[in-house]
Amino acid sequence: MIDAPSKYETSLSIYDSIFNGAGGIEMYRAWTIPELYPNHDQAPQPLFENWDEWEQATYA
Repeated sequence: MIDAPSKYETSLSIYDSIFNGAGGIEMYRAWTIPELYPNHDQAPQPLFENWDEWEQATYA
């Protein structure tokens, strides 16, 4: 369970230790700085350009 930030914390990052062990966090970290995760299986990033045409029409 992730604790709520204290009143002194203004923002959180996916690199904060509070997220260690959270499902999928390593995937997001590898997407943002792939050179730090060279052995991580690189799935394609969820870029809008990679979406199917019908998904783009539905959500855009």
